[in-house]
Amino acid sequence: MPQSTDKIEIEFTKIEGAGNDFVLIDNRAGLYKFPLTEFAQAVCHRHNGIGADGLIVLENSKKADFKMRYINSDGSEGGMCGNGGRCVAHFGLLGNQTKNSLQFEALDNIYKAERAGQNIRLWMKNPIDLKRNIKIFYQDYELTTDYINTGAPHTVFFLTDLPGSLYNKLDSMEILPIGKYVRYHPSYAPEGTNVNFIETSLNRKISIRTYERGVEDETLACGTGSVASAILSALKFDWQSPVEVFTRSKSKLLVYFKRESNVITDVILEGPARVVFTGKFNYSLPLKRIV
Repeated sequence: MPQSTDKIEIEFTKIEGAGNDFVLIDNRAGLYKFPLTEFAQAVCHRHNGIGADGLIVLENSKKADFKMRYINSDGSEGGMCGNGGRCVAHFGLLGNQTKNSLQFEALDNIYKAERAGQNIRLWMKNPIDLKRNIKIFYQDYELTTDYINTGAPHTVFFLTDLPGSLYNKLDSMEILPIGKYVRYHPSYAPEGTNVNFIETSLNRKISIRTYERGVEDETLACGTGSVASAILSALKFDWQSPVEVFTRSKSKLLVYFKRESNVITDVILEGPARVVFTGKFNYSLPLKRIV
């Protein structure tokens, strides 16, 4: 059955943090009432839309400066997005030189963010559901991995724990097959998991690549994944705060925390955020089916 359509012009901001890119629309005036699932799929499409890892929508909040909604590029609305949170804070502080911090509502939490020189610093939720030494069979191998929820679920593979015949160097390894396999593994059903691969070095530094659920591909950075990987590295190697995380985009994120034994609290994610461009997007809005 054909559909009648109408077109609406939507003002947007393309914004990125450490290579994690987003389309942001400010809906605090309540002008946009269309379903966000279809819109996110259209606007985030790399060829037919603006192109982004996800959609950020600002709405009014009775608890904080504003509310942030995050929708993945596939239209799903999942967990917290750390780099998205830093980007929305950067957007909220733009043009106000006297205000250096704000609070925003996202999911079931109030997040605090502030300027930190050229970076944006975001206070994260305390991580939960730590699970160490999980065994997963992949091809002919039994792999060992760790899991933690840092606002979104994350599985972390240390390259030194993987068979050398599978993977050697982080920059050249093919993460998509194993990333997709683990993302949908029954151990993480029904919500699935993000999958991170990390190399560690001395002096509390790690390099990371991430397969993100909802994007269903590798992204250039993942904030909650960087937090998860930094925390699990600190627990594994007895590191103190902060941990430097080098993303696929070569940007650096800093993860601060307090640690007592295996208990991690007071987590902060810090890194760059910038507006790439602004514009107007012509969106064809389905109105009704024509019989």
